[in-house]
Amino acid sequence: MEEELITKKDLLDLTGISYGQLYRWKRKALIPDEWFIKKSSFTGQETYLPKEKILNRVNKIIELKDTVSLDELADMFSINPKSKSYTWEDIIENEISSEACLKLYSKSFGEKEEFVFKDVLCIYIFNKLLKDNILSFEQIEETIESIDFYYEKTEEKDYNLVMVKEKETIFSFFVAKDSWIPLKEYKVILDINFHDLADQIKKKLRG
Repeated sequence: MEEELITKKDLLDLTGISYGQLYRWKRKALIPDEWFIKKSSFTGQETYLPKEKILNRVNKIIELKDTVSLDELADMFSINPKSKSYTWEDIIENEISSEACLKLYSKSFGEKEEFVFKDVLCIYIFNKLLKDNILSFEQIEETIESIDFYYEKTEEKDYNLVMVKEKETIFSFFVAKDSWIPLKEYKVILDINFHDLADQIKKKLRG
């Protein structure tokens, strides 16, 4: 089903925000660049945005902008917030990972006293893959290395990490959300959306 769009002009009229506010929020990374879609119209070219997403985002910014800074809001909406680090206790107490899995993760990827958000997300997926017991330990390590390397790119577009198995062969790939259909001969091992997962983890960490 195609996503419903709203013109920039209709968005400004509906929400009461100004052109300047909209583009300031865009510059501050409160609204993703990819949401601004240029399309031909009878007047020439017009900017459209995904209606449900942008209305939810603008309403949330309006609700919070007088209580938190724009930088804090940007971190709140980002899938890779950079303003905070997390301890072993944060990760275990908020059920991101068991202590045993965290120790295994640290042996594979290096001992740290504190972790940035990207680390926390990798730890969460590492813990899940170990529990699922479908991949070998080496395959899990390779998967986490790929996520760690490519994760920043998933902030620019709404990507899923998909892993499928055909007989004994595992295939992994990043794909735009809702844009792939598995063939019958492939077994889907993992299909996670990074934006959705980041939101889930942020809620866990906030308690």
